[in-house]
Amino acid sequence: MRPILLACALLCASCGSTTQPAEQGSEQAPDSAPPAPEFDGAALAAEWRPETIALPQDWAPDLPKGTEVLRFAPGMFQEGAEDYWTYAFRVDLAEELDGEAGIANFLELYYDGLLGMVGTGRGYDMGDDPAQVHVGQPKNGVYPIRIELIDGFVTGKPLTLHMDWRGAGKTLRIIASPQPRDHQLWGQLRAIVNVLEPGA
Repeated sequence: MRPILLACALLCASCGSTTQPAEQGSEQAPDSAPPAPEFDGAALAAEWRPETIALPQDWAPDLPKGTEVLRFAPGMFQEGAEDYWTYAFRVDLAEELDGEAGIANFLELYYDGLLGMVGTGRGYDMGDDPAQVHVGQPKNGVYPIRIELIDGFVTGKPLTLHMDWRGAGKTLRIIASPQPRDHQLWGQLRAIVNVLEPGA
């Protein structure tokens, strides 16, 4: 998908609020998921807004080649919504990333480029580094990640985004939300990301 179409799709939303950043280095590997209701991943994926893009894009030309399939929560770009900035995505790459350093580099290129382009276009002061990525130690194959970013889509203000990154070779399944990991939205995210297929 052309970058301008992605930007336009995401710019449709209203402005949002700020989540206070966590202390640096505080990201912990997620424990086993707390008991939660069973969610129908396929049904949720059909309800959440879809997006599919090819990588790299002009806003991050150094990203590896691949395809990204996303599902945005209904309140993704709504200030004050419980599911604000909550989404799941699958990435299929032509090459494998190199551990924690590769993950951090991928996410920094991705978010610095995307947020910088969109936020600057909306008149926000994004600075030179709109996203700082902190990758924690993996547990049960999942990397816990914290991203301190400037929300270039909605508010132009700082936001702490929590992310779980599960990779299997060149296939990555990633879920993200500002909500704590014991929030029920994480159960929905896990259910959705598990059913995402390449190009879906």
